[in-house]
This record gives sequence, C-alpha cells and structure tokens, in this order.
Amino acid sequence: MQVHPAMQDPPGVAWEVTPPRSPAWRDAGEPVHGDSTVDGVISVELHAPGAAMTGVSLERGAGERFFGFGVRSDEVARVDGVVECWVGEGPYQLEEYGLVESITPRWAVRRRRDAAYYPVPWAISSAGYGVLVENDELSRFRLDAPDVLTIEVFSDRLRLLCFAGPEPADALHRFVATTGAQPYPRAAWFLGPWISTGQSDFVPLEREAEILDTMAAAGAAVAAVETHMRRLPAGAHEGRRDAERARTALFHQHGLASLTYLNPFVSEEYAARFERAAPLLQRREDGTPYLYPAYIGGREPPVTMEGQLDFTGGGARQLFADLAREAIEDGHDGWMEDFGEYTPVDAVGGASMHNAYPTLYHAAGADAAAQAAGPIARFGRSGWTGTARHLPLVWGGDPTTGWGFDGLQSALTQALSAGLSGIAFFGSDIGGFFTLGDQRLDDELLIRWIQLGALSPLMRTKAEGVAIPPYTRPQVWDPQILPHWRRWAGLHVRLRPYLLDAAKEYVETGMPLMRHMCLVGGDAGRSDQYLLGPDLLVAPVLEPGARDREIALPPGRWIDHWRGAGLDGGRTVVVPAPLDEIPILVREGAVVPGLATA
Repeated sequence: MQVHPAMQDPPGVAWEVTPPRSPAWRDAGEPVHGDSTVDGVISVELHAPGAAMTGVSLERGAGERFFGFGVRSDEVARVDGVVECWVGEGPYQLEEYGLVESITPRWAVRRRRDAAYYPVPWAISSAGYGVLVENDELSRFRLDAPDVLTIEVFSDRLRLLCFAGPEPADALHRFVATTGAQPYPRAAWFLGPWISTGQSDFVPLEREAEILDTMAAAGAAVAAVETHMRRLPAGAHEGRRDAERARTALFHQHGLASLTYLNPFVSEEYAARFERAAPLLQRREDGTPYLYPAYIGGREPPVTMEGQLDFTGGGARQLFADLAREAIEDGHDGWMEDFGEYTPVDAVGGASMHNAYPTLYHAAGADAAAQAAGPIARFGRSGWTGTARHLPLVWGGDPTTGWGFDGLQSALTQALSAGLSGIAFFGSDIGGFFTLGDQRLDDELLIRWIQLGALSPLMRTKAEGVAIPPYTRPQVWDPQILPHWRRWAGLHVRLRPYLLDAAKEYVETGMPLMRHMCLVGGDAGRSDQYLLGPDLLVAPVLEPGARDREIALPPGRWIDHWRGAGLDGGRTVVVPAPLDEIPILVREGAVVPGLATA
C-alpha cells in the first residue's frame, strides 16, 4: 500500500503516522480507537482544518480487488465503482422504494445498490492489506480511477487504521482482533433451524400448535420459533402477557426456544411508557424529543410518531432492559433486535452519531441480555464498526422474494461480504420479505433458499412479509416443501458440531464460517461459492431452472459428496445440481461429522 504521489504533500494538511491508540476498540459510548496490543496495525491521521471533506488516494495494482465494506447486497469483490458507508435501509428493488420511503424518515433511505443496514468503512485488498476508516461520519471508498483507491470522509479530519497481511486472511485476523468478534454462541440452538409462524403481532395459538404438530409428525427439525410481537415501539404486548406466556409454554413443551421482537423506538401512542421515555429519546438542538413518522407494523395504518432511545445515557439502557426483562419473564429466550438506522442527522450529536448508533443500541441489548439467567439469542440487521462484539447473530434485513439482486443471490453476497468484515454468525430471511407486483415466492425458489440456509450459520425462515397485492406464499410446512425442509434442516443439525468448531476458529482468528475464495487460496473473483468451515466447498444454485452448477475448485483434491467422485483442484468443473441437491464438495481426507448421512 502506497500513498498516491499526487496526494502525499497537499498544502496546509498535517499528516501523522503512529501506532494505534488505546484503549481497546470502542466500548460503546467511548471514542473510536484501535487496540495497541495488535501487531501489524498503524494509525494514520490527515487533518485539513476547515475542510468539509478530507480524502487520500492509495496506489493500487492492475487487477487488485477489494472486499469487505460490511454487509452488502450488490458486490463482494470490487474493482470499480463507489462504495458509500452510511447506515440505512435497503437496498430495495426500484419499485419498492415508493412504499419504503412512505414509512421511513428521509435520512434513513438512499437509493443506491450499495445501500446497507450494516456497513463497515473497511476494505481488504487482494494484495493482502486492509484499511479501516475510524471516522463515524459519512465516508466513501472510490474505485472510479484505474490506478488508485480514494478514501474520503465528510470531516476535516480523516483517521485510518492500516492492517498488514501478507494475505487477506492475515489482514482480516488483525481487523477482528482490533475491532472485536461476535461472541461464541452461548447455546447450540443459536445455530439450529428456526421457523417463523407469521408477521402479525399475535398468531392464534391454535394455528401455532397446528404448525408445530405438523413439523413434529414429519420428523422435521426445529430448534426455535420466531414470533413478531412488537413490544416496541407501541407496546403490542400490553394486555396480552398471559397469552404470550401460553405461547412460550407451548413452544417449550415441544422442546423449542421462543423468540420475540424489540426495537429502539418508542411511539407517543405508547401511553404506558412514553412519559418515562420522552426525556430518554434523541433530541433536537432545542432540547425537545426528536419525533418523526415511522413504521410500526402489525396494524393499519402502519405509521406512528415515534423517536429513538438515546443510548448514550443510562436511562435509555434501563428502559430497554426493563422491556427485555418483561419478555424474558413471559418465557422468551431471545428477540429480534430490529432497526437502528434512523438517527436524524440534525439531532444532538450530528452526523457522526448516525452511523455510531447501532453499536450503542446493540451494546444496550447485550447489557439487557446479560441480566438473564440463561442464554439469550439476539439477532439484528443494523451495525457499524465495533458492533460485532455486541451482537451475537446478524441477518441481512428485508430481501425481495426473487432470485437476483436483493433476493437469493444477494443473500449469498451479504453472507460473504459479512464474513470479510468480521461478521461470522449470519443468515438471511429464507424465502424473502418483500413481494410487490407480479413477483412471487414459488416452490423452487423457496427450496433453493432453504438449501443455502442449511449451509449457513444461521438458518431461519420468514413465513410472511409485505406482499402487495396479497397472495398465499409457500411455507416450509406445506406438503410439497416439508420433505425438503426435513432433509436440509436435519443436515444443518447434524453439521452443528462442525459449525461450532469453525465458530471457535472464528473467535480465535477472525476466519468466518462462510469463507470467500480470497481467504482460502481460491479464485478471488468467484463470489458464487464458498467454503463452509475448513473442509466443505458449497456452490448454491442461484438461477431458476438450473440443474447443474459450475464450480471453480481451490487447490487440492475434492470429493463430490453426492457421487463420491474425486476431482483435482485448481480448475473449473460442472457438477449436477438437481432440485433436491445443493452441490457440496469435501476436502479429500477431511472428516466432517454428520455429513455422511445427508
């Protein structure tokens, strides 16, 4: 990595190159700093007093690729374009933005293919180094010139951490050691198959019992049931706690964990909490609570006036913990920790707080979970630098029920970019969320998504979502889908010891469970396949109607799991991929418990 000659000595600009500063990376609420105990990391600071934006250009070689950037839906390996780092909604299909923008504050939506709930201003080069922007302000990585990577931030001071290699995996190891890894799963069921029973606040108990009986009768594995009782922003659980306790008792009788729903908003309609919450919300410069119309879900109309809790203060953390405690008292074993992208840029704290907010939010969630007697599974979609250490599970947000961009293909893109950004315990909404117009979730797409979910760390379904016009979407308990769910959820369960061993490696080294080829000596340009742990090469089917699959084999010798054929690495092959198979190759000589019976 070299600073481009044209940028080395700009007039009036001060450079400083030092070891990273202490203390260790961001305890939520404290300034962003590096961990001085990690070797091979240096800090670079560029100060241009009075400038609205500061930037630096780094030379790059021909064919050099860049990876990382957080959880992204558009690309994994980048050689051109511009990547923006701004916590927000999306991305979405173009036809979906009208609906999304009608229920979302304007500062939380950017019509960009690289939009991200969980961006990280971080890039790994195929040349073996990594660069992290320490600033929380809006930043961009520009690859729109052929010989340089330009990094710019909307501040008069640019702070970078630079991570040595010599390989991309080495730079990733140093990055995770500096910024923090997700915690090792506190219970094995965190990485088990989860099902969703519906999108409404309360699915009738009789219906949920019917679903569970259907799954049990078929011998279909389930570890947890995800419900969508929106305790925030408007207290949908108030007056329903007896029903919630009956619900969790039903799940526990089946040996299943129960999951509920929280977010960081409080609606002014939530009379039982709003008076206490109002002084704890993010504020305008005049000191008044910053309220705006935003999505509530589970009812018509779907918008209320609400504000976000300000987690820089202890009062907001305590309010959130109190609501979490109620959920635990009602028998729940975890919750979706939703949203976190809506901090107004003109609220107290300004633009720098917008991106930093998810780390503060999820740190508060971690504090709330720590008060429980048993393990609590929390899964969220929003994040920023330093969030991973506070958020044990991450899902990719609200995808489209389609095959391509923002659909199944993007689910894999998100998983691999997440892994290259220090986020290992990841999964997507199996089946997707948004269905608008003529687009539909059909059986083939759901089956292929189930297969990808089974060979991901977090396997969880989405029973429903937003559909305009409404339609009946296939479910994992439908007769034509249930045999596929039984097969692949069973494989996921049998692979759990292997996944947990890979989880230990991640916590120790930063190597993700889903490994892009650039981390394992394969073709760095291939982002449609991955290693799951050290020994399984997985090639999901991402096109409708496809019944075979091209795979670029990494070095070594590989065994086609379904046919037993040995294949020499370092070349491209085509393998069969009928609808009841996802191509899996095993490193020759490896022993993967649970795979033999798949």
